[in-house]
Amino acid sequence: MLRKFAHKGLEEVYVEGASKHINKRFHSVCKILLDLLDGATEPKDLIGVKDFHPLKGDRAGFYSMHVNGNWCITFRFDNEDVTDVDFEDYH
Repeated sequence: MLRKFAHKGLEEVYVEGASKHINKRFHSVCKILLDLLDGATEPKDLIGVKDFHPLKGDRAGFYSMHVNGNWCITFRFDNEDVTDVDFEDYH
C-alpha cells in the first residue's frame, strides 16, 4: 500500500490522475508504476518492472523505477507499505 508521498505532484497523479506539477507526458507511465507500487508488499514483487533496482551509497534502502529519460520514481519499503514516494532525476 502507498502510505506517504514525498512529491506532491506524484500524489496528485495517483489520486486524481493528473498534476500540473509533473509534465503530462509522464502521467500515464507514472499511473501504471504507482498502481504496481500500491500492490507491492516487498521488493521481490517489483522484479522485472521498468528498470527496478535498489539505490546505493547514501540512498541505500531506497529503490527506483525508470519513468522516462533521467526521471524515476524512488521509494522505500516500511514493513509491507511503500513510503517516501518521490519523482526525481537523481542522476
